[in-house]
Amino acid sequence: MPPLLRDRAIPRVRILQQCQNRNVAEQADIVLLGCKHSNLAELLHGLQGMPHDPRRSLISMMGSVSPDLIVEAFPHWTGSVVHGICNVAAAVDESIALLSLTDNRKADAESQRVVTNLFATVGVVQWLPECQMHATSALGSSSLAYFAQVIKGLAQGAAENIGTGNNNVRRLPLGTALAIAAQAARGTATLLQQSNYPGKLVAQVATKGVTTAAGLAVLKKEKVAQTLQAHFAITAEATAGLTPSIGVGGDSTTGIKMS
Repeated sequence: MPPLLRDRAIPRVRILQQCQNRNVAEQADIVLLGCKHSNLAELLHGLQGMPHDPRRSLISMMGSVSPDLIVEAFPHWTGSVVHGICNVAAAVDESIALLSLTDNRKADAESQRVVTNLFATVGVVQWLPECQMHATSALGSSSLAYFAQVIKGLAQGAAENIGTGNNNVRRLPLGTALAIAAQAARGTATLLQQSNYPGKLVAQVATKGVTTAAGLAVLKKEKVAQTLQAHFAITAEATAGLTPSIGVGGDSTTGIKMS
């Protein structure tokens, strides 16, 4: 797998106020489609007949709307069509932006560079085959909720659930516990980005028969890893289940059916 890309070259942005999306889209180099699924048909209908420019890129920011579905709605489109997924960590420039191209249309190098630069302003960028986007959406976007739950559980353990049998053990304020757990998670993520070997990190931290090993034994007994794997599988399948089908009649009608 190629390394993650991170490029802070910020594209030029101009703010326009128009009463129709098409008027803005015709002046843009990159068109982001980021509406709710229920509004997609109306949005695509409003863009029908827009002059095509090979330098203009269309990007579907909806998790289940692939580039091929956009091409189906715009069969004569000459520019690149991209599927993009970010997560809420974009707010702090720590998102993982997952991008794919339609299987039967490749973007030229310049268009791909411009799209990469756009998403690199809010985190790192990874280009993937479209067939992997449902799984990566669950892993790169939905997983933040799982990580937050894990951090919350660890922090609450330090703030609420410490036993009172040992007078040397004192509970932490919840805010302090959350800050410590979050920073520990950040350090873990940084180490794994550099090494890619979770098992090696576990072995470094969990000396046999000592404190961390005792906690890991509980995780193993409760089958925490298997539970997380099951959550991921369900999320990925649910994402795939949202995939809409788009039917286009002539140049003026667009219909979308959710499957």
